[in-house]
Amino acid sequence: MITEEIAARFPAAELAGAWRQFDERTSLLEFRLLDDWCAWRSLDTAEDVFLLVARARDVQTDRRGLNELGAATLGSKLLAAGLDNFARCWGQMPRTFRVVARKAGAHAYRRVDAQVAVERALGTRLPQLRLVEDDADAEFWLTVVGTTALLGLRLSSAAMRGPSYPLTSLPASLKPSVARAMVRLSRPRPDDRVLDPLCGAGTLLLERAASGPAAALLGGDRAPEAVDVATANAAAAGVPVSLEEWDALALPLPDRCVDAILTNPPFGKRVQIPGDGPYPFYRRLLRELRRVLAADGRLVLLTSQTDAMLRAMRGLEPALILHRRLSVLVRGERATIFVLGGE
Repeated sequence: MITEEIAARFPAAELAGAWRQFDERTSLLEFRLLDDWCAWRSLDTAEDVFLLVARARDVQTDRRGLNELGAATLGSKLLAAGLDNFARCWGQMPRTFRVVARKAGAHAYRRVDAQVAVERALGTRLPQLRLVEDDADAEFWLTVVGTTALLGLRLSSAAMRGPSYPLTSLPASLKPSVARAMVRLSRPRPDDRVLDPLCGAGTLLLERAASGPAAALLGGDRAPEAVDVATANAAAAGVPVSLEEWDALALPLPDRCVDAILTNPPFGKRVQIPGDGPYPFYRRLLRELRRVLAADGRLVLLTSQTDAMLRAMRGLEPALILHRRLSVLVRGERATIFVLGGE
C-alpha cells in the first residue's frame, strides 16, 4: 500500500531496495528521489521517513563488522548533504543526536554494540553534535539486515505514527497507519455515507474524516464502553459522527444505505469473537454488511481470520466481489485487508 501512495504522490521516486518484515514487525523500503524530501513526512501509510546518510555492503557478521560499520559512517559522502536537508526540513541544524539500532540475522555482536560503533563514528565525524540518550534533535537509525547496513537520519516525528485526531485507544485499536491505508483503499468521495459497524474507539471513522469530507459517518459497537470512548474521541476531534450501541449482526439500518464500510472485526485474541466461532460469525456479518451496502459500494475489512472470511464469502447472495487482498502485520500478527465491492 505504501508503494502505491508514493507512486501517486511522488511519481519520480524509484524503488531501490526492499527489506520486508525483516524483524517480524517492520518493513523497510528504499526510494531514490532528487527532491521533495520534506513532503514525505506527510505520507499517510508510512510510520517513519529517513534520509539515507550511510550504507555498508558485505559487512562481516563477526565482530569485525563493527569496525566496518564505523568506517562506513566516517567515510560516508551522504552525511553532510543529509544534515543540510534535515536542517532544510526542520528549519535549523541539530545540536544533539542519538542512535537507534536494529538488526536481523545471525551476528557475533549485539545490537547495542553496533549502536555504540556508529555513535563513536558520528561523534568523530560530527563534533558539533552532542550525544544524548533521549529527546535528541536528530535521530540516526541503524538497520543491519544480514550483511547490509543502512544508516538513516529520521525526518519524521512521532506525530507521523499517531492518530490524525486526539484519540483514546482500546486494547484492539488499530494503528493509525493501517487505518489510513484502509481509508485509501475505500476510495473516499465527498458524498460517501460511511459505516464502521464494529467501531471500537472510532479510529477508522476519525481517519476517514481526516482524509476529506463525507456525507455521513456512522458507527456502533456492542460494547457500551467502546461507544463511550468513540463518542468522546469524536467530540474531542470535533468530528460529527453518529454512534450507537448495537449488534453488528443485526444492524438497525435500512437496506443499501451506506456507500463505504470500513471495519476491523475482533481477531479473537484481545477481543473475543461472539457466537460459535469465526466462520458462523463472519458468515452472518458479511450477510448483514452486504444488506446495508449500496449496490456499487465498497467494503474494506481487516481480519486475521482469513480462512473463515474466505469461506463466508462463498455462496453469499448477492455476491461480494473480491477486488484486492493485502497482507499486513497488526500488533505482530499476520492479517489480511479485504477490499470487496458489490459490482
